[in-house]
Amino acid sequence: MYVFRALVIIVFGIIGYIGSQSINLQPYMGAIFGALAGFLLIFIEIFLARKSTRDVVSFIFGVSLGMIIANITAFILIMFPPFQNIKQYVFIVANLVFACLFGAFSYYKRYEIKVLDLWVGEKLGGSLKVLDTSSIIDGRIKDIAETEFFEGEIIVPKFVIKELQKLSDSKDHIKRTRGRRGLEILEEMQDSSLIRVRLIDEDLKEDEEVDMALVRLAKRLEAKIITNDYNLNKIASLHGVKILNINELAMKLKPVFLPGEELNIKITKRGKEPGQGVGHLLDGTMVVIEDGANLLGQTVKVSVTSVLQTPAGRIIFTKIKEVKNDRKNRKDS
Repeated sequence: MYVFRALVIIVFGIIGYIGSQSINLQPYMGAIFGALAGFLLIFIEIFLARKSTRDVVSFIFGVSLGMIIANITAFILIMFPPFQNIKQYVFIVANLVFACLFGAFSYYKRYEIKVLDLWVGEKLGGSLKVLDTSSIIDGRIKDIAETEFFEGEIIVPKFVIKELQKLSDSKDHIKRTRGRRGLEILEEMQDSSLIRVRLIDEDLKEDEEVDMALVRLAKRLEAKIITNDYNLNKIASLHGVKILNINELAMKLKPVFLPGEELNIKITKRGKEPGQGVGHLLDGTMVVIEDGANLLGQTVKVSVTSVLQTPAGRIIFTKIKEVKNDRKNRKDS
């Protein structure tokens, strides 16, 4: 591609050099203008390569529609005496103005113009995912998205980025850390070749809260909201917007343990009931060990007796089968 681009610039420079004779321009100036035209073409090619099909199609659609309307408008205007003597300028100005306005409008509203689905070849409604602040700060969304389980693009509105920036500038250390982490995660998602992230220029309306703005945006785009926020989950459900909750997904993906299965677990504290010990799996699942209270700090082999699912998470009840590293633990103690 680098060789091809270099050849394009050279060829355009040669064309400019040769063509300069027909317009009474110095040959070296013609070569410079030709090379600049080549650079402009390369710039456009690189710019388009970074955009999705819908981005490009929406912009071309808007420019084409704008030029059609511009020529109709200009044709009507030149029928009046004040514009008859400058009709060529009327056409030029009208095309430039309408092409820019309609191109920009079509690009910024590309997810709302349903007629674009015919050219793009896919219906984006329902496949778009809108991220809220909590899901970005959480960080797991990046790992999940890189597995390519999500279809369609991930949308991040302007007001979510503003909320992250506000947190990162907070005087509170915890809020500042969370905000900076969110901005870093978002930057990593943008840089990932496996994730399609789009930042859209969507801001809050007057006196509008972030949760309601997310719901309004998701309804307009026919998108789903990815969040860890319990309140947003409830608000979105009331408005008929589908929610993808990362915490719920994590709960569903936790390994299933059946009675009789064996685990190696380190007892870290006493349980609520007399004689119970408590440990945790790597994913945070609580393991209750019968008669394990006197073995704090030791690793034991346990057998699963039952599993209890609670709103706060899953609890595994076990009984001891074997104490691991018992000699070493006694020596250390």
